[in-house]
Amino acid sequence: MNKDEKQKEDKYIEEHWMSKNMLLLKQDYPELYKNMAELKEIIYTDNVHDDRTLKLVSIALTAANEDIRGTRKQIISGIKEFNFTRQELIDILKVVLLLAGKPPFMKAIGIVYDETGGE
Repeated sequence: MNKDEKQKEDKYIEEHWMSKNMLLLKQDYPELYKNMAELKEIIYTDNVHDDRTLKLVSIALTAANEDIRGTRKQIISGIKEFNFTRQELIDILKVVLLLAGKPPFMKAIGIVYDETGGE
């Protein structure tokens, strides 16, 4: 694999997994990386809920955990992959407000506004 192909693959892994650490895992523990990829495939295939719904659930769970970096990555990914609107994102974050409280909700709201054009 040449340098350009490796960079492309590394970028795909980072975006697909939303973590640079997966590159380290793939390099040093390829079997564990393979197992995680297989688990992800099992989780995201043949579901009752479509991928769009599962992405909204992922956003809500990440936001509820107050994982700012993860929430931002999930929201950006949802906008790119599913063209989520601000209103769709706010709707799912209302569940975060109800179940996790105001601090994680407000942090996620800030991210939504940052990623959907401010005001």
